[in-house]
Amino acid sequence: MPPAPALRRLPLREAIAALSSGEGATRLSPAVKGLSISFVQKNAEPGPRNFLRTIAPRIAYANPTLPIAITRYKDPRTKSLDPNSPDAGAAPWADGAPGPSLTVSFHERPEQTVPLRHLSADQIWKQVLSVCGEAGDLGIEAPKEEVKAAEVEGEVKAEPTPEAKAEAAPEAKA
Repeated sequence: MPPAPALRRLPLREAIAALSSGEGATRLSPAVKGLSISFVQKNAEPGPRNFLRTIAPRIAYANPTLPIAITRYKDPRTKSLDPNSPDAGAAPWADGAPGPSLTVSFHERPEQTVPLRHLSADQIWKQVLSVCGEAGDLGIEAPKEEVKAAEVEGEVKAEPTPEAKAEAAPEAKA
């Protein structure tokens, strides 16, 4: 699959359509307080970086009040003579490179941390959904139309479209 174009380069309508559909364009439960993603800034696995590039903007668009914190660890393994390098002055890691992780915090429950090692962006999104769903209640809000239909189950009758009425009319005459 070719990479998606950058949202900044898309016309406004296409950018909104891209943010409103696809993985991550789901409204999370109000029980979710925030998301926190941490990973090594350079020379790291592509999963967390791709998640931030493709899915996190959709999550932020669908959940405008949900804070998403991003922590990029400086990598002391990079050798740069440039003092302006983002990794300049990074202290060596005592226990080796920290693994990428995603933490989902809840309002009335303990936060849950998911290790992201060897996961693609799609797999990370599935992990977010499973953590939100395992937290107790539904985890993900259904659209209001589906909730109303589920509440009255069976009592909702759809009004036939004019085309359906026109097709049914010749059958009734025959």
